Amino acid sequence: MKPLIIHDARIPENAVASLKNYGESLPFMTDGVTCEAIAGHPDIFFCPIDNKLIVAPNVPESYICKISDICSCEIIKGATPVGCKKEDSTCYNAVVTDEWIIHHASYCDPVILRHKGDREFLQVPQPYTRCSLLPLKNRRFVTSDHGIEKVLHKKGLSCLYVDPRHILLPGFPYGFFGGCAGIYRDKVFFSGSLQSHPQKDHIVEYLNVSGYDVIELHAGHLFDVGTIFFIEPY
Repeated sequence: MKPLIIHDARIPENAVASLKNYGESLPFMTDGVTCEAIAGHPDIFFCPIDNKLIVAPNVPESYICKISDICSCEIIKGATPVGCKKEDSTCYNAVVTDEWIIHHASYCDPVILRHKGDREFLQVPQPYTRCSLLPLKNRRFVTSDHGIEKVLHKKGLSCLYVDPRHILLPGFPYGFFGGCAGIYRDKVFFSGSLQSHPQKDHIVEYLNVSGYDVIELHAGHLFDVGTIFFIEPY
């Protein structure tokens, strides 16, 4: 069975058409919950961990029903409603790998921490962690945040830094690298084209060496859409 793909409802139609080749598209958007720029960003409202999906308690119920209809993953409501301030718009923006939960402890929703299992919590200074960090297999990462890069290198992990100033996010000077991408199996999907980024060759080479093919969903600049989540049906 193909995965459920949760993505910002504002991505271009041709990007949605491309995604539908890989799974079932679920366009996501909220109204009056947080600032408009991130109102449809899945990584602000959802945190996948194992076969669970931790969701903000103010995610519209219609989305919970749609996810439940398609996936058999356990849906768990978090403790913190998403809002406009940093402290309530970063609670679910953690990066979860087999070994770590990477986030800023002061901002991480307590429900995520209760389900971390044997994972080590890796503290980073950037609470918009998932926006800023793309976790790859084999303990490799790409980030657009120097603070995260420093922590990962200190841990002895491979990490490529990508300048975020070439990533669009309306309402802000620029977006984040993790937010313009999504991973499914051995493919990294980008909202936009890497051709718009001056580090394109280094990015493609690093992803290829890490075992991934690159899928560009549409032409033009890289666009921060709050991560594209691929949720396995189980």
